[in-house]
Amino acid sequence: MASFSPTSRQEPKGPTKGRRRRSSKARVKVQGLLQSSGLR
Repeated sequence: MASFSPTSRQEPKGPTKGRRRRSSKARVKVQGLLQSSGLR
């Protein structure tokens, strides 16, 4: 079980970090587009 805990934690941490970073960039782009649309 001790071996399963760290393994399970590392597996989701890898993709989660990459997805979170991409989401942040995508969100910024979406916000910028929305703001530009609102200002226009």
